[in-house]
Amino acid sequence: MLLFAAIGHFVFIAGMILMLPHFISFVKAVVYLTGVAEIASALGLLINPWCETTATLLLIFFIASLPANIYAAYKQVDYQKARRAAQA
Repeated sequence: MLLFAAIGHFVFIAGMILMLPHFISFVKAVVYLTGVAEIASALGLLINPWCETTATLLLIFFIASLPANIYAAYKQVDYQKARRAAQA
């Protein structure tokens, strides 16, 4: 799941940018950075000594990214087509 989500960060960059509120700076860098973090997390879960630490960091990551996902749902962002359905 993490690898498929990470691919979206690089394939649908314009749509992923729309998922972030306007007050966030360096949105393109944030999208790329979170994509890399998801790839690293997927790999970290496969390496036994790092599994527990990775799981803890993923919990923090998912909580930190929740507001962007709520924002995207509220704005009805279609990240694959890079457009918003609602202008609320």
